[in-house]
Amino acid sequence: MKKIMILGDSLSLPRPENFHTFDPFESLSLGVEFDETYPYLLQKNLSDYYVINRSVRASTIKQIYNRDRSDHIFLTKPDVVIVHVGIVDLWPRVELNGRSYLSETEFATYYIKLLSEADILTSTRVICIGIAPTSLKMSSKYPGVQDAIEKFNEIIKSICSLKEEYSFIDLSNVFTVEHSEELLMKDGHHLNPKGNKIIAQKLIEMLEDSEERSPQVEKNVSTNLMTLHIKDMFVNQSYFFDIDCIKHHEKVIIYGAGELGKSIYRRLLERKIVVEAFIDQNQAGKFLGVPIIPIDVIDKSKLLNLDKVIIASYQFRDEMFEELNKRGIGQGKTLTYSNQITVSIKKMYEMIEVCKYESE
Repeated sequence: MKKIMILGDSLSLPRPENFHTFDPFESLSLGVEFDETYPYLLQKNLSDYYVINRSVRASTIKQIYNRDRSDHIFLTKPDVVIVHVGIVDLWPRVELNGRSYLSETEFATYYIKLLSEADILTSTRVICIGIAPTSLKMSSKYPGVQDAIEKFNEIIKSICSLKEEYSFIDLSNVFTVEHSEELLMKDGHHLNPKGNKIIAQKLIEMLEDSEERSPQVEKNVSTNLMTLHIKDMFVNQSYFFDIDCIKHHEKVIIYGAGELGKSIYRRLLERKIVVEAFIDQNQAGKFLGVPIIPIDVIDKSKLLNLDKVIIASYQFRDEMFEELNKRGIGQGKTLTYSNQITVSIKKMYEMIEVCKYESE
């Protein structure tokens, strides 16, 4: 019997109408019952497959990559991996001042990393489910979220175009904004029973179609750039900063003396660009001879004379912008984590380094 592994967030799980007010002691009735989920419908209709649903509520692609790739991919060795993720990653968060958990670049990078590790199992097929458009109500409540969904879908679609073994299920033609309320729950992004049924049908058609084709040719592992030393891969997030725009004569400070800031410094060092100092909220001291100065004590004139301040953070960049603005540094002098993918998806492979991390 073949094995199907589903990796994702809560979209493939049973769910009450309102998760926050759900009280099983009052009522066990759900908006989507277990036997209405698409994993259950797959198991019911595909007698030759054993369906393993390892989705976890509120998961991002980064969490799935860090949490699931060993136990759920390498140890289970599924014949089919279904990846259904993205809405948690891109949704605007109040606690992050409207930013999403992951930027587009981070999302693409971890998606590529996850799929490339599945490539180690040379006969495993990967099916990626796109993100359904949200409702008109949610679009009005969260301006820009529909654009984000389209961008993240383009990322998934582009990644799936890299290999014949990757398949993409585009939900945008069925789950249209105008008709989304017929297929989604009231929250505007979780699938209702009808939505689950549609996805199950699409997956069944795709799997049955592949069964009718000639046996899949094994992947040529020697041509898979991501296979060698896969366990040692790490994301060098300093490549998400366009440091090529920095001139050699410019005065530069890095705001943030954590691992990201230090990684950016190493890249600048390779290009023989002098970093005047690090500034940080909590640290003081030196790193490779460069002073780390608390932002509360740095000389304001030193900041004003700078050409570039690199903000070495995605999560706290707005707060860091604000701190710099208080000291007279506008965004014209700042360089920060890009929230747009400025390179092609194929170039993203170059951002994922297949090598061991060099400790400080």
